[in-house]
Amino acid sequence: MKLNNYVTEAFGAENNDTYKTKYSMDRVVAWLEATAIILGMVVQFSIVFVSSYLIVTGNITAGMLMALVNLSGAMITPIQVLSQNIPKIQGMKLVINRLTDFITSQDPVFSGDRTPSFDKEIAVRDLRFGYENAHGIIKGIDFVFEHNKKYAVIGKSGCGKTTLINLLAGYYSGYEGQILYDGQDIRELDIEKLNEIVAIIHQNIYMFDESIKDNICLHKQVSEQDLTNALDMSGVQIFLNDTKNLETLVGENGSNISGGQRQRIAVARALVQNKPILVLDEGTSAIDMQTAYDIENRLLRLDNLTLITITHSLNPELLKSYDCIVFMEEGQICEYGTFDELVNAEAAFYDFYNVRTK
Repeated sequence: MKLNNYVTEAFGAENNDTYKTKYSMDRVVAWLEATAIILGMVVQFSIVFVSSYLIVTGNITAGMLMALVNLSGAMITPIQVLSQNIPKIQGMKLVINRLTDFITSQDPVFSGDRTPSFDKEIAVRDLRFGYENAHGIIKGIDFVFEHNKKYAVIGKSGCGKTTLINLLAGYYSGYEGQILYDGQDIRELDIEKLNEIVAIIHQNIYMFDESIKDNICLHKQVSEQDLTNALDMSGVQIFLNDTKNLETLVGENGSNISGGQRQRIAVARALVQNKPILVLDEGTSAIDMQTAYDIENRLLRLDNLTLITITHSLNPELLKSYDCIVFMEEGQICEYGTFDELVNAEAAFYDFYNVRTK
């Protein structure tokens, strides 16, 4: 009952604040509308009064009086409409300015124009980062992700796994240290071109209110062979049947399909672009275990792909297929190596693995 009373009081307080704000706004709108109407009436009465006097004195005719009245009405109506909509126009200014700032904003740190390359490695040197008003999330990481190798990044929630990957993709600029693509600092690269070689599949996936095919291809020209391979490897082909095909609309943000189907489409979207780097940030968490295993297993067998998987799944069969397991704790890489090496070391990863698999 205490929680119910608290929620009721909080809900009532929010509603009261909303009511007061809306009432204040409606009062201003009503005042402006009334003022506009009164001014319009004053202008028309003034015209009629002056025109009547001019008729009496013989300066104008009755027909001219009617013409002046009609003309004043035609002029006053737009002015009244404009004055009534002034609050709406003023309110939209803030929204438009905010959208304009968002669209045109550019991070001055990422202002490079060099074309990124990834033929050898991504090197991280003494990387440190913390969000606004937060303590350091990444605390001095040194690591190298080699070309066409497969990496599993593992650790407790909040240890910095996703933050590390976002930094590699150029999401944040306020970091210390270096991120190097084949020896080129990410700050010197064209970020738009960097996005062309890195595909990231997050847990929260956005779907356009378009067909399954459009959500996969993103209106780009894709060969039938590439599309077929992407459908097979992602598991999208599994749920395509008589009721769902490539032309089926997914609805607003994928409302017509399940969470697992959205993630399969996201995987296909990444694969069809043939980018050399693929990051799975729990990208198959909403898929059943068998399908997720099949997708991940297929990705691990691709020779021309650098795969970085952030996962909480500790399936030993899959982990043994990774070239390197990166184990993180409190913003640092405390261990890395193959599955067998980390298990035999009986250190931090070994303890974490045993707790999660018991």
